[in-house]
Amino acid sequence: MSGMLLVRVGGRPGFSLLEVVVVLSIVALAAAVAMPAVKSLSRGRDTQSAAREMYLCLKMARWKAVVSGCRTRLATFTRRGDNGVWYVIERQEGTVWIPEGEGHRVPDGVRIRMTGPVSKQFTPEGTCTMGSIIFEGASGGCYRLSMNPATGRVRFYRGDEEVGRDG
Repeated sequence: MSGMLLVRVGGRPGFSLLEVVVVLSIVALAAAVAMPAVKSLSRGRDTQSAAREMYLCLKMARWKAVVSGCRTRLATFTRRGDNGVWYVIERQEGTVWIPEGEGHRVPDGVRIRMTGPVSKQFTPEGTCTMGSIIFEGASGGCYRLSMNPATGRVRFYRGDEEVGRDG
């Protein structure tokens, strides 16, 4: 009987409206149940992405200071009408700080805390101000960027485990 072809008798092949409605209802219910878990995962990625982006900006600021011979810094700020935290790399010319490129925004739901000076500065010799930047997400993810003032190196930690390091 393995070679038999089954054919529906008395009607055309296909699905009834009731069958389609039932399947769509089950799919909608499954999506509604899964949505909070998916949002939680994306919030965790937002925290990691925000920490990684600022890590790369700090490394870029150090590199620019060494190559250009000018002091640079990563400065944080807020914008009118926006509750978020923004940051930008700036270079010092005389007593004035000039932005280098566009500002970056820390995503909503990601909280940052800074130790040491709020603006993280780098010298042409490659040294920097002391401090850390801690990123905490709503889903519990925690990342820390730690700066060594003697070497100017920036380290990237997930919890207490180092996951990134500049050379």
